[in-house]
Amino acid sequence: MTDTLEDIGRNNIENQAGNEDEILAEGEILSARILHRILDHKGLESKCLRAEEDDFPIVLKRSDGTQKIDLSKTQSKIDSVVKPLVNREIIPIIPGFIGKTDDKKIKTLERGGSDTSAVVLGSALQLPEVVLLKDVPGILRCDPDIRESEELLEEIDVEKALQLGNNGSEVINPNALRYKRKNTKIRIVNFDNNEFFQEGTKIVGEFEVFKEIDISHPVSLVSLLTNGKKVQIDGYLESLRESDVKCLSRFESNDSYSFCVQEKKADDVVDNWQDEIREKDDDILIGLEDDLSILEIKFNYLPDVSRYIYKIQKEMIENSVEVLYTKFDSTRFTMVFKKEDLKKVKKVFEVVR
Repeated sequence: MTDTLEDIGRNNIENQAGNEDEILAEGEILSARILHRILDHKGLESKCLRAEEDDFPIVLKRSDGTQKIDLSKTQSKIDSVVKPLVNREIIPIIPGFIGKTDDKKIKTLERGGSDTSAVVLGSALQLPEVVLLKDVPGILRCDPDIRESEELLEEIDVEKALQLGNNGSEVINPNALRYKRKNTKIRIVNFDNNEFFQEGTKIVGEFEVFKEIDISHPVSLVSLLTNGKKVQIDGYLESLRESDVKCLSRFESNDSYSFCVQEKKADDVVDNWQDEIREKDDDILIGLEDDLSILEIKFNYLPDVSRYIYKIQKEMIENSVEVLYTKFDSTRFTMVFKKEDLKKVKKVFEVVR
């Protein structure tokens, strides 16, 4: 029905700016009302939580140009509205795929957002399991569109499920998995299968954006200042290895090669490199900066990890953290900063996490 509503809006409303979400939401709203009437007809007490009412439990905020779930406000609504219904054995019926903003507007999540609604509700209610009814029996080892496969996975870790979702599998919305909590399993079951709690594929574990966060201090930054000249640095790297000095990270620019080492080893590095410069007759200067710390973050697999990097860097600027160097690849972020800013950096991660 959502597809039909989208086509109707696109083909018949000249200027639907601002109205798209309300139009797309009607499919889920109508489904919830129909289910409410069916349960009532069967003598089961239920309550349909309507999107237009103030007590709708999924609260949204705008972040990075898209609608995100405000977990704090959503948890508060679930505690005050949904839990009392469950405790009284009244079945709450909540349209998926949609939420309400602080200014009372109905907004939609991305396609497949009903998965997200379900996982958020299940985790917030601390339920043992969230069952997602699909048109497939669960998660197969190989996408049947690529190669015929009937091997059904009985269980999969949330991080692997997220990778599958981000790499083309459409069984579950990968964004939903970010809201999964450790003690709440997700089960993918075919909607024609009555054995909801025995069959299908279980998704277990809890997804963490940050796999590891390490801060080392005190460290020093030893730099070879080349004035833009191309220099063979193999000998300098070999000097580090021979001196049993661990390079914590390496940074390059047009004018320098910088190496982060333990502060107590820095003077030895400078002495050895001065000998290397004299031996090679290289036109190189050596720079040394002490009283530093190095932050290294290892991310779990994410397609939008750059958003987290942007948020971290933005918070560093707003907290006046003096950053000397940064380096970033698909799953790792490294930053060298003044040791005196360590408390500020820890404060940043209280916000970002």
